[in-house]
Amino acid sequence: MTEAVDHLDTIFSRDESVIRREVGGETVLVPVHPSGAADVEYLYRTNAVGAAVWGALDGRATLREVVARIREGFDLSDDTAADVEADVIAYLADMEEAGLVVRADSSESAPSPS
Repeated sequence: MTEAVDHLDTIFSRDESVIRREVGGETVLVPVHPSGAADVEYLYRTNAVGAAVWGALDGRATLREVVARIREGFDLSDDTAADVEADVIAYLADMEEAGLVVRADSSESAPSPS
């Protein structure tokens, strides 16, 4: 089981073996085997917030910055905004468990922008 996300300075990045596609107005995340074949047994659909989280995972942004982007990018009620941090943490824990994202190694520095 994956270690719980417990620090807002944690950095995640998208797993390089996962591709994002827009299908019928939905964002779908598709794991790809090393052979290049899509693992169609495991397709992950996301809503608009999930797609925004996925897009923010650039390997440089901290969890705190990802949460701030989501708060700024969506018109949220005060009650909903208060839950964003917990929801993003839970979502990333699920994504990490599914192998869609990877946690940056704390012994490495963040990648330089390309």
